[in-house]
Amino acid sequence: MNTSPFRANSEIKDPQLLFGRKEELKKLCDFAEGLLQVEIIGARRFGKTCLLKSFITLQKENINRRAYPIYIDINSDGIAGTTNVYRYLTSQLVANLLTDGYINEGELIIDDFTIIPNKKWNKVYKQLGKIEDEIDQIGIFEEAIEIFSKQISQTILLVFDEYEKAVEAFDNINGLMHIRKMTNDSNSLSFWIVGASPWKKFILACNQDIRGSGVFNGITFNVDVCPLNREDFHDMWDYECSLIDDDTKRKHLESLWEKVFVSSGGVPCFAKEIGGFTYIEDNYPQYYRLKNHFVELEKNLTESEIKCLRMLSVSPQEYKASEKPGSVVTLEQYGFICTDENNRYYVTSRFFADFIRAGVYDEKMSNEDVISIETIVCDIAKYYLQDQRQMDEPTREIYV
Repeated sequence: MNTSPFRANSEIKDPQLLFGRKEELKKLCDFAEGLLQVEIIGARRFGKTCLLKSFITLQKENINRRAYPIYIDINSDGIAGTTNVYRYLTSQLVANLLTDGYINEGELIIDDFTIIPNKKWNKVYKQLGKIEDEIDQIGIFEEAIEIFSKQISQTILLVFDEYEKAVEAFDNINGLMHIRKMTNDSNSLSFWIVGASPWKKFILACNQDIRGSGVFNGITFNVDVCPLNREDFHDMWDYECSLIDDDTKRKHLESLWEKVFVSSGGVPCFAKEIGGFTYIEDNYPQYYRLKNHFVELEKNLTESEIKCLRMLSVSPQEYKASEKPGSVVTLEQYGFICTDENNRYYVTSRFFADFIRAGVYDEKMSNEDVISIETIVCDIAKYYLQDQRQMDEPTREIYV
């Protein structure tokens, strides 16, 4: 077969290959047609970009659409500075419209400035480099939005992926104010933000006033991108295995789906890395195969959320609804934790739980003057004894 199995870093643009996201895709299409401001939240590597690219495919297939989507990734394209950000946005707009056949290759005049359209945004970006003034760049962007929105009879929808990095690209936290103002003043522009943290949480972490943040009051709906459930994960895993030519390898990988589901916690990217390693090395990896991903996950968690994960990684806990900590609520919302058949919370990914426990014991080892080696060994022994008992319970589905 030409397609390789378990490609963890591949971007999925075909909705048919995006397993377990039908509900989210429908919501996004409905929100786009309602011209609503949306935040799409999910941890890194949980599949946000694949969801966005598949949504854009679906949206562009809808010939009666009200919103024309453009994917924006300011950080990956290396853009910095408010002037350059708006220059970049205009470039992406022109390049996308030319690619989709809405404009021709002849000269364009926007706000008295002549542009030669190109399907590569960086070619347009270079032309706009002749304009050094920030106000002029913003003016060209605003004029371009108004002109092209009327020309195609659609609202321009800018989808900011990794929005936290996008905000950092502006000269200050209020760099999106002009975009938000345009969304309030007319139906020519709409925008979504996509990232690992809700805007409210992000802006508070920056010690900024939410009410004056420039985005918060515009967001009306949110979509959470969580790990796949067991059934959808199984479908995804079967598809990946179907790409394996070797019958023996394929059958072996197929038999591992539930073990991988537990190790990965249902996160497609994690599962594909585990599957890829097993496929190539003929050996099942340990948790540190995903260590770099887990380090990134921790960076977006609060201190209270990390403390909660440390506790649940050692022993599942039950909480009464009225006594459930805020960290438990948010971690469950993100898909980091879930409940077992006894309504006890545990860390969804076995590998992530192993990573967290390893971090706890590394800290203990670096503090030998306070905690004796005997105590550490005893703690580890208690954990493994408890973990083995959990694994032996026939009705338990936490770990395989």
